[in-house]
Amino acid sequence: MAQGRRKTSALQCDSGRPTLLCHFRSRHELAKGLLASCAIPRSAHPFDLLRGPRSPPTYPENDGVIIRPDCEWDPQFAEGADGAPPYGRAFVDGGLTSAAPLAPASLQVHTVTISPFSGPQGVLNPGDAATPAHLHLCPMEASVRFPLIAPRLAGMRCFLSVANLLAFSASVGAPPSELRRWYQRGVEDAMRFETDHAPPES
Repeated sequence: MAQGRRKTSALQCDSGRPTLLCHFRSRHELAKGLLASCAIPRSAHPFDLLRGPRSPPTYPENDGVIIRPDCEWDPQFAEGADGAPPYGRAFVDGGLTSAAPLAPASLQVHTVTISPFSGPQGVLNPGDAATPAHLHLCPMEASVRFPLIAPRLAGMRCFLSVANLLAFSASVGAPPSELRRWYQRGVEDAMRFETDHAPPES
């Protein structure tokens, strides 16, 4: 079914460790993995999105979804080498620290990440024989912003701009009409990017 093929990002509650869940033995386990990957903790705070990997946010176990250790991608944790309890660990939405996670280097697959917030875009890593390429798509920035400033928001570089402040406010409770407008902006940005980076005609 989805054994090893679908990989979803999650965050371990008690340590703030990001992981990928991909080894599901049943539809029930797949459903729990998807629930964990979109579970927003009740104790979450917007400033959690600004915390880096050196000081990740942590949450109470009862805010998350319990997942068996062998559902994880990393063999070190899948085998319970870190002393995981037999019933598993609690996980929440991985987007709290990594909204657009990169695939593990061992997979040797190129990655395309997409963000609703403007920031550095295009080919962020051209890749080579040992490192996969990384292409990042996001809205074109046309509003007022602080130059040379691109703080990380949930792991992504974002410009400190008027447009991004409006996008952030829309992400926490916008009406359907506003969401449709942002969707249309995404379509237009993707088409513009595709046109600007089209391969030469043979």
